[in-house]
Amino acid sequence: MNDQVGCDGGHRTFTQDGGGVVVEGWATSRGGCLEELVRGFVSTFADARSDVGSDELPVQLGARCDEDVVAVLLDDVCSLLDVDGLVVVDVALDEEQHDCFAGTFFVAPAEAVVLTGTGARGVSGSDLQFAPDGAVWRGHVHINT
Repeated sequence: MNDQVGCDGGHRTFTQDGGGVVVEGWATSRGGCLEELVRGFVSTFADARSDVGSDELPVQLGARCDEDVVAVLLDDVCSLLDVDGLVVVDVALDEEQHDCFAGTFFVAPAEAVVLTGTGARGVSGSDLQFAPDGAVWRGHVHINT
């Protein structure tokens, strides 16, 4: 298990019985929770410390529901690694309107970070949760590895 907790949010990852990895994230805002899910997701295959030099890539995403926003966002992280050889070392997102976010992926070449596992094959939609829980947003994603 891997836990990373900050003042406004955090994430944890753990191996699920039967295969795959679960990533959970939480924060006081929707965008912050999405950021934590990305950080947790990346931690399943790379040590993406902030001291790695990075470039900025703009990101815009929107979807018809919160769970789709999560799936699209994590699929974008997978595509950057699989297609472009880039690892997202951090992310900053702002909500522009309901279900639409804009921000920045901070990326580094895969050879500049320590890869700790194989990249994910995808996100399981059947076990994806993203919703407010009182004053905190919580996300739960099963990653197929």
